[in-house]
This record gives sequence, C-alpha cells and structure tokens, in this order.
Amino acid sequence: MVGSTGGASGLFKFVSNPSKRPQLTDLQAATAWGVAAGTTALWLVQPFDWIKKTFFEKDKSFDCGPMGRQPRSNDFKLVL
Repeated sequence: MVGSTGGASGLFKFVSNPSKRPQLTDLQAATAWGVAAGTTALWLVQPFDWIKKTFFEKDKSFDCGPMGRQPRSNDFKLVL
C-alpha cells in the first residue's frame, strides 16, 4: 500500500497549492466551450423539424370531444 500513500500526498499537494487549483476563469472557459460544442452539434444535426413536431405542433390524436373522446362514425346514435 505504499503507492496509495504517494497518491494521497500528490492529491494533498494539488489541493494545497492554490495556483494549480481550477480558478473561476477556468470554469467559465469550460462552460463556454461546452455551450459552443453543444451549439455546433445542433447546427450539424439540425433536428428542428423533430423539435417543432414534438414540442410545438398540436397532435390531433389527443384532441378529445366534449365527452372526453372523439366521436366515431360507427357509434350508436340515439334516435327519439
């Protein structure tokens, strides 16, 4: 277990040295690169038709009538 002690001391050196810790600007840069990569992926794939159909168009199969379902032509009709 000598290797684990060396690893722990290496981790302690990394944490104890403030110049080697990730700074706020490092996190901001990583976030900006992530947004840029995501935007580029969407631009390459361009799934805008799927997004429009999935989230913005009303699906007519879920359109219910006043009784909670769509009337069918073969439903029984009450004749008085």
